[in-house]
Amino acid sequence: MSIDEIELAQKLVQTPGLSGAEGQVADLVEDAMNTLRFSNVFRDALGNVVGLVGPEAETTALLFDAHMDVVPAAGKWRVDPFGGEIIDGRLYGRGSTDMKGALAAAICGVAAAAKSGKLSRQVAVSATVLEESLECVALGAVVEKVKPEQVVICEPSNLTIKLGQKGRVEILLTVEGIPAHAAFPARGRNPILLAAKGLDALEKIKLPNDPFIGEAILVATDIISDPYPSISLIPPQVRIRFDRRTLPGETEEIILDQIRNALKSVDENAFSLSVTRDTVKAYTGKDIEAPRFFEAWKAERDISLVKAAEAGVIAAGLKPEFGFWGFCTNGSETAGKRKIPTIGLGPGVEDDAHIADESISVEALRQAKIVYEHMVHNLATN
Repeated sequence: MSIDEIELAQKLVQTPGLSGAEGQVADLVEDAMNTLRFSNVFRDALGNVVGLVGPEAETTALLFDAHMDVVPAAGKWRVDPFGGEIIDGRLYGRGSTDMKGALAAAICGVAAAAKSGKLSRQVAVSATVLEESLECVALGAVVEKVKPEQVVICEPSNLTIKLGQKGRVEILLTVEGIPAHAAFPARGRNPILLAAKGLDALEKIKLPNDPFIGEAILVATDIISDPYPSISLIPPQVRIRFDRRTLPGETEEIILDQIRNALKSVDENAFSLSVTRDTVKAYTGKDIEAPRFFEAWKAERDISLVKAAEAGVIAAGLKPEFGFWGFCTNGSETAGKRKIPTIGLGPGVEDDAHIADESISVEALRQAKIVYEHMVHNLATN
C-alpha cells in the first residue's frame, strides 16, 4: 500500500488540529510515514512526529520541518473548511496552504528519495506542534534530538527560495499613573495621557533597515487599563502590547533600550518594558513556557543548501527565485537562535494562509514533492 502527496494532503486537511489539539493529525502523519517505509518514526514528549530515512546516525544531513496545527476556520466559507475538496485543480480547506500541503509533499518527497536506496546520510521530516500559538519552541525539541546540519522550513513561499525572515518580539509597555476620582482628575496623573504621549514618541523612532529584508516594524496591537473597565476612576495603570518585527543582529537588549530612550523624553519613571512570556499546553498534556522573542535570520546565497534548492526547483520545471519572509516561522529557532543553515521553501502562496476558502494548487504540491526529493538526493547521497 502507498499514498501520494495529493491524497495525503487531502487526509490531513480533513483532520482538524488546532494548536494544542493535533493528536489526530499526528496519528495520521505517523501512519503515513510508516506506510511509506520511513526507517524510524517516533513522537517526543510534546507530540511532534519525526520520521527518519537513511543510515542511522547521531547527526542528520537535512531536516524538513512543517507544523501540524492550524488556526480556526473563521469567516464565511463557500466550502467545508475540513472537506478537503479538490475544485478546478485546487485543494480547499483550513491548513491546505499553511501548511498541511507542504507537510504531505515533504513526507512523500523524502520517502521517494529513500526508496532509491542511495542515501548515505540520515534525513528527517518533522511534523511539529504549537507553531500557530508559540512558534519555534517545539522545533527546538526536535533539533535537540536529531541534530540537523541543514534545515528547510516548508512554510508557503510559492516555491520561492526564502533566504531569510524578519523576527518577532512581543513587548508589554506598562504606564504608571496616579489614580483619582474622574470628577477630580487634577488630583491624579492620567496614565492614558502619558500613554498617548509615549505612543507619539515611539512613532518618531528611526527603525533600522536591512537592504535585503527591509525595515523593522513597531506597531501597537492592544491597550487596556488596569482595572478594566475603569468606572469613575483615573486608572493607576495602562498596558500597551507591541509587535516588533526585527532584523538580523537585533538583540532583546538593543530593541528595549531603543524604546526606553524614546520614552525618556516623555517621563523618566512612568514607563516600564518587558518581553511577554506565555505558557501553552501540548496535546500530550505537557506545558511549554517561553518568551515571545524570535530572532531574524539570513542565509548565505552560496551554501550547499541553497544550491540544492535551486537544483530541485529546476528539476520541478521552475525558474529559481529568491526572497524573504516578512512573517515569523520556525526558522527563528534553527537559523536565528541556533545558527543552523536554513532556508524557507514550500508550496502555496503566503497570503492565502489563514483566509476563508484557503486553498492550494494541486500542481504546486506535485512540484514541491519533486523539489524535496531532489534536495535529498543532492545533500544525502555520495
